This record gives sequence, C-alpha cells and structure tokens, in this order.
Amino acid sequence: MSKSEKPEVVVGKVYAKWCGHCQMLAPEWDNMKVSVNKKCEKYKCEKPKYVEIEDSELSKLEDFNKEYEKEMGGSKVESSGYPTIFKVYGGKVEYYGGERNADKMENWFMNEVYKKNSVPTTVLGGKRQKRTNKKRKYKRKTTNKRKTTNKRK
Repeated sequence: MSKSEKPEVVVGKVYAKWCGHCQMLAPEWDNMKVSVNKKCEKYKCEKPKYVEIEDSELSKLEDFNKEYEKEMGGSKVESSGYPTIFKVYGGKVEYYGGERNADKMENWFMNEVYKKNSVPTTVLGGKRQKRTNKKRKYKRKTTNKRKTTNKRK
C-alpha cells in the first residue's frame, strides 16, 4: 500500500483515561489487535489502521474526520460517550454496541474483510457451534395435576 492509499478498514476508539469502562476495555482492545494482526499475516489480509483518541486530544478526532472524509461518505465520527468504538469500512462509519470482549469486537470489525479474503470461519474469534439439520428431541415433563375447567354460571 502506498502512502497515498487509505487502508481498507479503520478501527478506532475514543476514550478517557479516567473512565472505568475505558479502563476495562483496554486489555480486550489490545488482545483484539494482536489477534487481528496475526490472522491478517497468516491469511494475507490487509491489516486495519488502529485509531485511539484520548478525550484530552479531541482535536485529533477533527483531524481524522477531515483526513477520512471521502472514505466515510461525508459522515463524521462523533463521540457522545466513553468509550466510543467505531469502524470505517465500505464508505461509511459504523459504531460498535456489542459486548466489549476481544472476540466479539474482532468479528464485528473484520467480518467483511475476513469473508473477502476467504479466512475460514473456524478461525474467527469466539466459539461457533456447528449447525446440523437434526431435530432436537426434548422430553416433555408430565405432571399428575388434575385438569379442571372454569365454567361460569
């Protein structure tokens, strides 16, 4: 990728050092980045660009919005609370609202890229259950309760 080309995916977070939610997110965020980078190396995907903007440096968010204006289809990344987790992909900005664990964030950030690069679903983060066409049989509990009817007079 030359310097003039933008990365296919940009993943980012806007956070505050004093925010408890942000502090809890930090190790999961780091684990997610490591996992994504390893999978991208192995399956020859383009690594995403990671953007981390601290609340004391919100001018960097304005700079980011100016730099990626075309890639975001005229939208802007906005932060209405901490942490704000987002991705820029396919000409739009999307915000993450799921569980804050590495596997879930990775799947959300990289799903389209992994599919495009034929990364097997078995290596995607999280444990996936194998689907089968077999019907599950459930045993119905029986009770010895007497049936009664309510009749109105």
